[in-house]
Amino acid sequence: MRTVATILVLALGLAGCSRKVEPPTPVPAPGATPAMGDFRGPMAAVGTEPFWRVDIQPGGQISLTRPAQEQSPLGGPYAAPAAVGGGAAFAAGAVKIQFTAGPCSDGMSETSYPYHAEVTGPGGVTLKGCGYAKWSAGVTALTPAIDACMAISGGRYPVIWAASAGDGARVRFDDGEPRECAFKAGTASFADTNGAAMPGERDPLFVRGPKREAAGECGLIGGEEVVGADGEVIGWLTTDDEC
Repeated sequence: MRTVATILVLALGLAGCSRKVEPPTPVPAPGATPAMGDFRGPMAAVGTEPFWRVDIQPGGQISLTRPAQEQSPLGGPYAAPAAVGGGAAFAAGAVKIQFTAGPCSDGMSETSYPYHAEVTGPGGVTLKGCGYAKWSAGVTALTPAIDACMAISGGRYPVIWAASAGDGARVRFDDGEPRECAFKAGTASFADTNGAAMPGERDPLFVRGPKREAAGECGLIGGEEVVGADGEVIGWLTTDDEC
């Protein structure tokens, strides 16, 4: 009997050791602004002489605006891009847009954009300009950096640009002139800046909530709400230059 009991104990122990252990469920990494070469978020392209603009909104529309030509934008519903070399190509109706990686200048400012943009419109018209990813795609993930920078700014200024930077972030405010804040290891400090505009700066502006009155001062009656992970409105996006 003692021998049988010993065998049973060993058998149970071996069965326990062979039991499959499920790995822990991975925790998603926090979000960030689109990286170079990531065309999944909102994009834009601009050109001058005469002015034109393309807006690409995932889940929405791809539109070409040429104020000197049409009263209404051209384009159509959003469709995912096709990879083309180090860039991407979008198509909506008669409008086709191709982004190619490489520094680009709009010819009218000191801003250096990350992409060249070529647009083909109705009748085979070709427009050449510059493109960029809209920084606001990562505004929810950047809220901790925005709040920390807001706390040392001495006022509630609109955010004109923000982006992840290594293990931290950069945030630019407008309190009469652009000021840049660096956020790292949970600490915010104002940093020196050469004053040159970042690609997509002011496109759009972000006004931090929660007070609607503060947003109203910036003409945000038709502004786009930004909703946080808890479903609460954390602020508003606007293109109102008076903000």
